[in-house]
Amino acid sequence: MIKFSYKDALDQARELDQVSEDLYRLTDRILKPKLEDLGMTWKGDSAQIFLRKTEEVLKDMRGTADTIARISNGLEGTAKTIKAAEDAAKQLVAKKS
Repeated sequence: MIKFSYKDALDQARELDQVSEDLYRLTDRILKPKLEDLGMTWKGDSAQIFLRKTEEVLKDMRGTADTIARISNGLEGTAKTIKAAEDAAKQLVAKKS
């Protein structure tokens, strides 16, 4: 028999949502402004190479945050579907009793 905890699944989905939000906040509110400041003060070829690479990293981080958010939404949706199926099964059993 497979045991499924609806509450635990929703808690995990909320935790993943928080991780996603934290990652977005890190990239867009903390790192990006710092890199923009750096770009205004550091000049030259090395600066441009560094800033291009870090922009790629920020893009990857945003992509990871998107993926985590999709996983969280999928987990929540699946948990709700399983819960609804369990509730429906319980109602059927109760009607037969």
